Amino acid sequence: MSTSLGLLAISAVAAALVAAARRSHAGPVLASVLGTALGAGLVSVAVLSAAADPLSRVALLGCGVVSVVAFAGGYSYYQHQVREDHYSNTDASLVGSVSLLFVGLLGAAAMSDDVLMAWAFIEGTTIVGAYLVAIGRHAHSAEAAWKFSVLCFLGVGTGLAGLGILEALVAETASTGSLTFDSLGAVSASLPVVPAAAGLALLFVGFGTKAGVFPFHWWLPDAHSQTPTPVSALMSGALVPTALVLLARAWLAMPDAAGRLRPVLIGAALLGLLVATLAMAGQGDAKRLLAYSTVEHMALMLVAVAIGNGLALVAFSLHLLGHAVAKSGAFMGIGSLVESFGSRRIDRISGSTASTPLVSSLVIASGASLIGFPLGPIFVAEILLLIAAANAGLSWLAAALAVLLVLAGAAFGERVVRIVTGPSRAVTVTLGRSVALVPLAAVALSTVVLLARPAALSALIAAVASLAAGGLG
Repeated sequence: MSTSLGLLAISAVAAALVAAARRSHAGPVLASVLGTALGAGLVSVAVLSAAADPLSRVALLGCGVVSVVAFAGGYSYYQHQVREDHYSNTDASLVGSVSLLFVGLLGAAAMSDDVLMAWAFIEGTTIVGAYLVAIGRHAHSAEAAWKFSVLCFLGVGTGLAGLGILEALVAETASTGSLTFDSLGAVSASLPVVPAAAGLALLFVGFGTKAGVFPFHWWLPDAHSQTPTPVSALMSGALVPTALVLLARAWLAMPDAAGRLRPVLIGAALLGLLVATLAMAGQGDAKRLLAYSTVEHMALMLVAVAIGNGLALVAFSLHLLGHAVAKSGAFMGIGSLVESFGSRRIDRISGSTASTPLVSSLVIASGASLIGFPLGPIFVAEILLLIAAANAGLSWLAAALAVLLVLAGAAFGERVVRIVTGPSRAVTVTLGRSVALVPLAAVALSTVVLLARPAALSALIAAVASLAAGGLG
């Protein structure tokens, strides 16, 4: 807990420094530097803290990578916004300041072993996230911020009721000072299954709402499409996976209760995949396309959590990390095209390759990774997930997933191809190179790391796989 609070304090100080410099050009620069440093720090903690929960380290690693992409690559974006008088220096500084706090809350939630404090940190992201959605200043930004706030407060509030049930059950079984993931796992075998399953189901509603899983995902397309591009990257690449990691930790701690809810999670995931596929097919809004892609990938990770064996947890971890890199890169790329062409409509930004080759290369690379192009982390994760389902005696699920993956990949891929091909169109503005170079480097590096399999990553994946000993096996 002290580590979580320490990280939050560091983020708050960084946010205060940026806010203090809000009236000058130094504010956005400071936000970029401090945000990049914070992201690098999260990556370092994830790699070096071998004693921490493996899933927490995976979430931290994902948050760190996305933060580096969003803050280092996003400086050019905010510079453009100020230059075009969409934002003042004060606006850009405040967005950077609140974004730092947002990342701090996510990191604190990922590192927390206290379930109630993890819930509180995630709830905090709703408060600051509402501002980040509203500051987008698009036609529907206020509506999206309202929907984000109401749905997330209701969903996460429902999760609090589940925490109350679980804490009461644990208190009756063992004399523990607070409800932690470890204490929950230690006494889970002694808990009455039906009340424990009810508590876990409510927790699924709470964390599942912030994770954007079906049927609690309705805030996500609006919020992700209305926010500033770097914030979209943070929300899609860091917020929703972190919430899903917290759900996974509770799920693995309670195997008996989880067994009762397994069909619920699998059903929600399959329906989420279907809804996302239908929404992506023919989607006209480029940023909403990416938002529904996030719904698709969260559904796949939810299936991995539901299966719960070692191979599924490896697939979950690789998918989370691959999605963090690819989706943050995709948002930075698509967001750049939106600014360059002055529209989010796919039919108005098509043919981007001839006009903006560097940004289009980012869109192609990140889009290929998201549809599971061979050698990418998501491709490996999806293959492992199909094998994990078959090994768990769920061959029908593996077959259903294979069909839905093909359909989703075709729907998303067709839209990406339409964006980057076609006749050349004139661009109104060109953003700085950092907005494309930083995420493009991250996408390339993720493939290199996967192929090289450094010892630190292999040890982390092995540690995650070992968690299945307490799961559904």
